[in-house]
Formats: sequence, structure tokens, C-alpha cells
Amino acid sequence: MIVKDLNLPLANFITIVNLETGMVGIPETTEQGIKIKFLMDGQTKLGGLLRVTSQIYPALNGEYVIYKLGFDVATRDVPFYWIAEAKLMT
Repeated sequence: MIVKDLNLPLANFITIVNLETGMVGIPETTEQGIKIKFLMDGQTKLGGLLRVTSQIYPALNGEYVIYKLGFDVATRDVPFYWIAEAKLMT
């Protein structure tokens, strides 16, 4: 269980997502904000902050709070990915 303010991220849990840090494809818009896929790391956490920079879809650049975090695992040839859904910080 994570207890935090509704529209504020957890302190000290910032994930920078862009082409250089392992973003896969482009962010997708959702009713709540965005859905984004990126390489798995040990720092991303539910309730944490995502700082997104997309060169292809710059309208979605910004800081988001993760409200749903899943993952995609496959064979040995394919890296592990986070699939995060997040809403824009207000």
C-alpha cells in the first residue's frame, strides 16, 4: 500500500523517460494522461514521477504521476519493459 497526496508524486522517485533512457515507441494518450513503455530499471515505482521527453510527440512532454505500473517480459532475446500509465501533475 502506498499513501501519498493524490496529484503529487512520491519524493525521490523520479524516472526520466526519453529515447536515450530506453523509451520504446511513442507515448499514447489516455483518458487520465499517458501510457508509455520503457526499459525496466530498479528505480521506477508506483506513485513515482515520470519526466517524459518525446521528440516525435512533444505535446505529451511533461511530468506525470504513475498510477498504474505493469511489465512485459519475453524470451531471452527481448529486454524487459515497464508499461506505465500516468496522469499529468497539476
